[in-house]
Amino acid sequence: MKKITHSEKETMSIAKKFALSMKGGELLCMYGDLGAGKTTFVKGFVGALSKNQKISSPTFVLMKHYRVSRGKIDEVVHIDAYRISDTSEILNIGFEEFIGDGRKVVIIEWADKIKNIFPKQRIDIHIKHLGVDTRQIEIKEKKETESL
Repeated sequence: MKKITHSEKETMSIAKKFALSMKGGELLCMYGDLGAGKTTFVKGFVGALSKNQKISSPTFVLMKHYRVSRGKIDEVVHIDAYRISDTSEILNIGFEEFIGDGRKVVIIEWADKIKNIFPKQRIDIHIKHLGVDTRQIEIKEKKETESL
């Protein structure tokens, strides 16, 4: 799926609709330049599953947990790999414990920095600047049989 947005509100709206399609256990790998809208997408995503939570990038803490309530999903784990220099840093904070847990959705910003530890089954989200307020959001599900 490819969508073009012209505001943060539109980006968040797409993320909200996408969030409502989650069943639990998904790994969302986000790609895009600095300021592309990755955190804005996460705000919309978590906002669809939980009200009244302040969402911010976990750049300095690596990982944040958001309690949500949507079907069997009770938590969104938000990881920011921007400052990661070695994949062991992510593994040491419990990354593998969250993957595939049907009660959680894991979202990773700057996924390209740690892509060698991802399972083949995941959802890749690419966000590109096309102009001052314009973004292209491409969401593609990867299956077990596909390669990285």
